[in-house]
Amino acid sequence: MCILKLPIVLLVLSVAVNHLQASPVESHQVEKRKCNTVTCATQRLANFLIHSSNNFGAIFSPPSVGS
Repeated sequence: MCILKLPIVLLVLSVAVNHLQASPVESHQVEKRKCNTVTCATQRLANFLIHSSNNFGAIFSPPSVGS
């Protein structure tokens, strides 16, 4: 069952990364340079996924097994 969810997770991550690359860096602090490091990109991806968890809730919600 987990193997069937893998393509969906990869698709969501791909869309999220593309969105992060297309969107400007939003911060309350003035940034002197654009963030290009892997660590920063990972943090931005995590922030995006946290803030958009309501949109992806239906994808990651467990199925109803009922008995």
